[in-house]
Amino acid sequence: MSTQVDRLRHAIRAAIFDSLAEEEFAPIMAGLVVGDQRSIARDQWQVFSVTGVSHLMSISGMHVTMFAVIARFLTAWAWLLLARSGSSLALRVPAPVAAAVMASLAAVAYAFLAGFNIPAQRTATMVTIASLAAVVGLESRSWAILAVTLLAVLVVDPIAPLSVGFWLSFFAVGILFGLSGSSQGLRAAVKAQLAITLGIAPLTIALFQQLSVIGPIANALAIPVVTFLVTPLAMLGSVFAFFNVHAFLYVGHLVFVWLYDFLQFLAELSWASLAWHAPPVWASVLSCISVFVVFTHPSKRLRWLASLGVLALFIPSGSKPSMGEFQASFLDVGQGTSVVVQTSNHSLVYDTGPSHGTSNSAQRVVIPQLFAQGIRRLDALVISHRDDDHSSGLADLFVSHRPSHVYTSYQVQGLDTTFCRLGRSWVWDGVWFRFLYPFEAPSTQWTPGANEDSCVLEVVDAQGRRLLLTGDIPVAIEDEMAERMPWLQQTSSSRGNTPLVMMAPHHGSRGSTSRLLLQRLRPKAAVTQSGYRNRFGHPHPDVINRLTTEEVALLRTDLLGALRLNWSAQGEPLFACARKERRRLWHRPRPLGATTEQEQ
Repeated sequence: MSTQVDRLRHAIRAAIFDSLAEEEFAPIMAGLVVGDQRSIARDQWQVFSVTGVSHLMSISGMHVTMFAVIARFLTAWAWLLLARSGSSLALRVPAPVAAAVMASLAAVAYAFLAGFNIPAQRTATMVTIASLAAVVGLESRSWAILAVTLLAVLVVDPIAPLSVGFWLSFFAVGILFGLSGSSQGLRAAVKAQLAITLGIAPLTIALFQQLSVIGPIANALAIPVVTFLVTPLAMLGSVFAFFNVHAFLYVGHLVFVWLYDFLQFLAELSWASLAWHAPPVWASVLSCISVFVVFTHPSKRLRWLASLGVLALFIPSGSKPSMGEFQASFLDVGQGTSVVVQTSNHSLVYDTGPSHGTSNSAQRVVIPQLFAQGIRRLDALVISHRDDDHSSGLADLFVSHRPSHVYTSYQVQGLDTTFCRLGRSWVWDGVWFRFLYPFEAPSTQWTPGANEDSCVLEVVDAQGRRLLLTGDIPVAIEDEMAERMPWLQQTSSSRGNTPLVMMAPHHGSRGSTSRLLLQRLRPKAAVTQSGYRNRFGHPHPDVINRLTTEEVALLRTDLLGALRLNWSAQGEPLFACARKERRRLWHRPRPLGATTEQEQ
């Protein structure tokens, strides 16, 4: 049956795309009918996210409900005609029972057509339970239906709580059930919309670190337009498309074009959305419970008291570095590089990671991480060199965080950038930043941005604890740096006592991390940023052996996930590993190739 449903969904999607040819919003129309969002453009999703209407761009509970209501109405109307004609079926089966059964069947069928996502599961189950209660003559209570629906969804899909839609869907419905029924008509609709917007705000902040300020205005227009115009036209059009009648789809598409122009205008407003830091887990839970009590509990005094819990959202999830100190986060971007360096009042990003098909690591990892840390604007962005695994998200990061300074080793078309040569340095909050390579700026034109042109950045705090970010420099450059800059050499005769953490150049490739550089620097630890089981074999066994011989601890993002570097008072590097702090069900207890030491 699943295969047949998938074939039907594919056929409907193909019919929609054939009818609308190259129209811009054909993927939206397909998403509204069969729940397929794969072809929706990234910039369109950005507009929907900022304006808070993303929930309308796929089959949601509202669409399933509408389908069930239509089926219920048509069945009741058909039963009336059958009764007038003297049909025995209409006399034996009451119209309310027939309407309830057909509404339930329609909801389940449409949920399957939608791919049976969480909101569709929830709505179809609730309609079915309410219909069964009507058939057997039981009183249907909203909270009981919601509880049974929650249990049914968990039985069908035990890992549903891992989905964002699970929490948003059930939380929103719970808030609606808790509203007073005194209001009617337009006032009730406005009240419900405001309740949903404010009610799911803590969840939205916790999950996405973003709050749509313009959302109520956008939804006030988008909900009726999408629900009562675009979606019905898309549904009718998908049926008539098989008979070469394309008018319904074209009209629906035209209506959506007008709506999108309005949403785009709202999204471009400077105050349209508010970036937020990621609150601590306990603060997110407390604020969600508080909001739920505010909208559902009858006691006014308790509601006022619960509203104070929302203030927990303003508590930061982590402390900023003190004056004269820095913190560094080596992000897990796969086979690529991206590091966030924070001082007390400033932030820098070193490289933006690789691309992933039509998206990149800046969109998927770097930008969300910056927002989670409460970083809304960058003071500096360093792109070590031109390679895709270091620079793919430059444009996105430039738009989202508007860096005050951009340092590169190559010319970037359309951007005002500064060459990262030796001698260029600055101080933030008592922390010294300086470029160690390239040694000099090009005499006539910018370098092409190859591996050997990589920007090498050193970060030194007030206590002399250092971080060395090396890009993809080859071993020849490493050795030249070690020979040309005697001040890099450590005079201490004891090994491994230098408060230095270095990035292993070129992700730990064989032609990097030379023994000479390790002996001169004597770092405490080296970090490799590479993809899990990557095809290049990074970090190379020879590099691992050299680090082991020189008594340098190796930390790998492919095995440990993102790494956060802090320092102890004694100058020892302290690493927090994402896969240990936030272990998921799908993480191996011990990643393939990891040692016991790395696990700890």
